[in-house]
Amino acid sequence: MGSPENFVHLVIKGLGTKQLWGMLLQAGLELGSAWYLQKTLLDRMSPERRARGWNALSQATAILWSGPFSMIPFIWVTRDERGYGWGALALAIGIAWAALLVGLSLVAGHVIDWVFEVTPKP
Repeated sequence: MGSPENFVHLVIKGLGTKQLWGMLLQAGLELGSAWYLQKTLLDRMSPERRARGWNALSQATAILWSGPFSMIPFIWVTRDERGYGWGALALAIGIAWAALLVGLSLVAGHVIDWVFEVTPKP
């Protein structure tokens, strides 16, 4: 274990590296895209359907813990109707949204890695 002074020194030194800022940008884009998509979908829903959704703390926790995969339970709780058919459709839509966000995160991650040289060279 290093001393607290060493830790603070490493943090301050890291703030000057483009790798740190690239990784923060990548994390922000991944979590921000899930939040923005959920907000956009909520804005287009009826008030009754929107009321079935999560409160702000639950939504933030789901996004923080599972990022794009939070789309699956988000679509589940805000689905239009109950029943097996609607449930299966909600799962399929949630998986499709999650796959789209993961794909976009992958592409954005490669671009950010290329621009900011996040991955260390051997």
